[in-house]
Amino acid sequence: MPIKSLYEMCQIQTIAYLKEGLWDNCKIHCPDCRLGIVDGLIHLILQYMHSADVPSYRCLFHLFTSHQLQRLDLCWYEENTMNILLDEARSETSSASIKNFNPNTLLKIEKKETSLLLRRLSKDHCSNLRSFIMLQDLCVSKSAIKSLIWASRNLTEVHSIINFDLNILQKCKNLQILKIHIQEKDFEVYFGRKENFLSSLINLEEFAVCDISLECFDVYPIISKILIHCPKLTSVGLFDSSMAIKHLKTKKNHAENFKLKSCFWGIQLDNISQSASIKSRSIKSDYKSNFPEIIRIATTSCPDVEELVIQVFHKDSLQHLTLLKRLNFLCLDFSFCDDFDIDMFISLLGEIGHQLKHLLVKGFAKGFAPVRLQIDDILRYCPNVESLRIHGPSAINHSEETSESLQRLKRLVINCIEFDDLMQILQNCVNLTELFVTFPSRLNESDLIESLPQISLWNLRMLCVLGCKFSGTTLKMLLEMFPRLERLHVTEAFEYNLMVHPFLLRCSANDLNLRVEIDPFQCWQIWSLIPCPFVRFAVHPVHLNIRHSYPIAVVSY
Repeated sequence: MPIKSLYEMCQIQTIAYLKEGLWDNCKIHCPDCRLGIVDGLIHLILQYMHSADVPSYRCLFHLFTSHQLQRLDLCWYEENTMNILLDEARSETSSASIKNFNPNTLLKIEKKETSLLLRRLSKDHCSNLRSFIMLQDLCVSKSAIKSLIWASRNLTEVHSIINFDLNILQKCKNLQILKIHIQEKDFEVYFGRKENFLSSLINLEEFAVCDISLECFDVYPIISKILIHCPKLTSVGLFDSSMAIKHLKTKKNHAENFKLKSCFWGIQLDNISQSASIKSRSIKSDYKSNFPEIIRIATTSCPDVEELVIQVFHKDSLQHLTLLKRLNFLCLDFSFCDDFDIDMFISLLGEIGHQLKHLLVKGFAKGFAPVRLQIDDILRYCPNVESLRIHGPSAINHSEETSESLQRLKRLVINCIEFDDLMQILQNCVNLTELFVTFPSRLNESDLIESLPQISLWNLRMLCVLGCKFSGTTLKMLLEMFPRLERLHVTEAFEYNLMVHPFLLRCSANDLNLRVEIDPFQCWQIWSLIPCPFVRFAVHPVHLNIRHSYPIAVVSY
């Protein structure tokens, strides 16, 4: 066990004092404390909520009202304090010999406590609050949220799943990150018509709206206004910014470049209204033919782009991506491209591959003779890539150059490859930390057992396997080869027998400190589980299932 630092020992002792009730009858004032100390204590308390040393739920109020709170994450707070409440209530009901215990009563208590927390914080304890995050639909009044934000004039981040009066944000002059749920009509009012509201967001850098289904050709005029009024923006979430940029450059004669660093270019044609099919087909045809020009204008107007997710509608648009000299994250979706050209794709990698660290390719395998990407070609032109996802048929030819590039890979997602090629890849990917793989359905388990000893993935922390039925013996062998594994996701492809399931439970509880997820009914979601650093831009901005132990994101496309 590693030796704790002096700071960690002080944290533990402070939590012990809280548990003893040392400050129950007085207020805690920390004017001389370095900012971040209180946030660290709260995080530590909730992280080790099952420990006997954890203080009661109400003791947290001392920290929340210490005038030093910088980050209020009600998603993390709610999830963990519910367990504390349950434990306390069960203890109380047990001592009182009450037989009928109703957890729903506790839920009501918790919601009341949450609203109480917000009301107490909204008085005079939020002078240092920088981040307010609420990703669960709690029964908290909108007035409580409004009061909290009103009192938190120094907020730099707001991320809320609950809709509230956005006018209150005009008081937050330092707001840099805004991710919200909002109704369509309110989105059009606030961001399409209220010039004063938009002008108050002059320091905004990241913006995202979730669960909104406006037609793509109705959104770009509003995005244009947002880009004009918020000149520091680096991202507009999953809104397509390319059409808005073209509109500003060609119709409004906007001369300045934009500071966007994370972009989504392309539209979902399914969002176009089907009420007028002839008009719909015309719109689709015009958009596809104009797509190369749209991308040309976007690339010349956004030279700082580092992360790009693009739905390719025309192969000629690829050549313009070579203008993005700072690009290091690239997701290419060819699902809407009728003229995919693998030579043009490889040519693009020849121009910009050396600067890419993260590459995702999908939608290229269409028709009766699908294209099979050669991983050798990708690695030859992308020698520095750390994350690689190929959603479609792929193959590899062994070479010394390829072997060296594979050793640099840290994250790999691959779902359609021959077993021998897969084993060859895994034998060389010695530094992998995250692996998502689909084994061929015809795989013989004996072949897998024979090949496993040749694999040395000592740093692997996340494993997701689909498409192969393992026995308990094989699974045990598989897990013992990955001593640092922290997260395993399995589906119904595994045999749920008395050999497998108890072993998984033992691993989860003791041997490997492993978090096991068994998903027997929704195996299709397996490809939606991607490590957050891998696709942290290409995700739904609120549907992030983030946990402090290990971040996971649900991909929106």
